[in-house]
Amino acid sequence: MLVLEPSRRLTMEQICKHKWMCQGEQDLEFERLIAECQHVKMERQREPINEQILITMVEMGLDKDRTLQSLRTDAYDNYSAIYSLLCERLKRHKTLRLPNPPAAPRPVSYPASPLQGDTGGSAISMNVPQVQLINPENQIVETNGTMNLDSDEGEEPSPEALVRYLSMRRHTVGVPDT
Repeated sequence: MLVLEPSRRLTMEQICKHKWMCQGEQDLEFERLIAECQHVKMERQREPINEQILITMVEMGLDKDRTLQSLRTDAYDNYSAIYSLLCERLKRHKTLRLPNPPAAPRPVSYPASPLQGDTGGSAISMNVPQVQLINPENQIVETNGTMNLDSDEGEEPSPEALVRYLSMRRHTVGVPDT
């Protein structure tokens, strides 16, 4: 059952059906957890891919095709992890919009002053960078004085997220370093 080569390892489904796991009395809690994990997996497969999250990931510099491939193959990689985290964040904060990437500086024009010489009365155009204010607790303060309260600190994961995490979590047993 414990092999070093990943391609020869048993899947979770095969392990659950193995004779060693089926010995003894029936474990109702184990059966319930397995059924719950299967339900979450089926729900995830039926759930359509959120385009808003894909767009956000592309804006973060991630490849859309690679992300879609990871989601379709149920891969255990950075792409599916980031997608899952963004999905959970969106579910937790229904009214929250995903953060937009920093916007390009907005152009501001000023009338030419008499001190700059005669420019024919035309306006001078400059780019002014956008500024984000951050308080001592590392929270973004909006320009109207309110704070962005979408911090994840101190929050417990939702039961669905916990079940999904436990169903996706993998353990690898290797040769100890000696």
